[in-house]
Amino acid sequence: MVNLNDFFGAFFDASKWGLANLYPWAEAALREALASGGDFDSGWGSCRKESRSVRFRRKNGKITVDVTAHMDDIWEEPDLIFDALWEIGRGDVELPDDVIDTIRELAAENGIDDSTTVTVTLPGDASFDDVMRVTGEAEDEAEANNRRMFDSLCWIVRDFAE
Repeated sequence: MVNLNDFFGAFFDASKWGLANLYPWAEAALREALASGGDFDSGWGSCRKESRSVRFRRKNGKITVDVTAHMDDIWEEPDLIFDALWEIGRGDVELPDDVIDTIRELAAENGIDDSTTVTVTLPGDASFDDVMRVTGEAEDEAEANNRRMFDSLCWIVRDFAE
C-alpha cells in the first residue's frame, strides 16, 4: 500500500474553502494515487477556513472517503455550550460547573457530540470527479448533522439559562 503521508504529511492542509476543492498539489497527489490502481492512504487532511477534515483510502478494491465536520469542544471545555447560550440570546448567563456537567450528560443521552464523521465507499476504479462529488456530499451531510445536534443542544441549554 502506498502511504501518502510521506507526501501529504501526518495531517495535511488539503484545501482552503471546502474538502472537495483541494489545493492543486493535493489534487495532483490524489489523482496520481487513484490512477495507480494500488492501495493508498492519504492520512487526515484539513480545510483551512472550515473545521473539517478528510481522509482518502483505497484498500481491497474499494475507495473510502471519511469526512469529519467539527464544532467547538463540549467535553473537555464547555465552548459549544457557551456557543449555544449566545445562539439563544443568553450569552450573558454564567452557568455553574454542576449545570455544565448536567448539560453534558443530557447531550450524551441525546446523542449530541462535537463532531460528525460521514464515511462513503466507492468502487476502487472511481474517478477523481466521483471522489470529489461524494466528498462534497459527505461534507454537506456532516455539517447538516452538526447543525441538528447544535439546535438540540440549544434546546437543552435554554432550560438552564432561564
